[in-house]
Amino acid sequence: DESNADLTGMIDKLKVELQATNSSHKQFAENAKKEIVEFESKIRKQEEQINSLQYELHQSEQQLNAMEIDYSRLATKNDDDSEDANQLRQQMYELHANLEELEDTRGQQSQEIAELTEDNNRLAHKCHTFKTTVKELNNKVKSWEKSYRDQSDLLLSYSREISRLNSGRGY
Repeated sequence: DESNADLTGMIDKLKVELQATNSSHKQFAENAKKEIVEFESKIRKQEEQINSLQYELHQSEQQLNAMEIDYSRLATKNDDDSEDANQLRQQMYELHANLEELEDTRGQQSQEIAELTEDNNRLAHKCHTFKTTVKELNNKVKSWEKSYRDQSDLLLSYSREISRLNSGRGY
């Protein structure tokens, strides 16, 4: 009876430990899922920004091309009208600067997307590893619980047999 109580106590302790571990792993998995969702949201926003920047870049290139054509026309047509040419030249330089800035921003955002994707993949792998570990622990605890229950049943059976034998001898 004492060994049954010990085994039952051990089983109860293992159950409490497993529940605590499962709770901790579930919390980590939930946090990892939230982070993954946040990373995916950030990636989508970055992709939208890149698309927007690419569109702006395309528009700027078209404007630049149009201004270069206008500049060429004005330069050949109106050599004496240097003020307009200077303004167009200044606008062209500004558009070149904007174009370079947009290209730099696109490169930075592409790098951030790559980093976020890597973090997302790492967290997904970590989450998978924890799920696997929890499944293995659950299987071990179930195995131990069955083993302890079988031992407890066997001890109880032996105890009854001994009691029966002892009562038959008149002790």
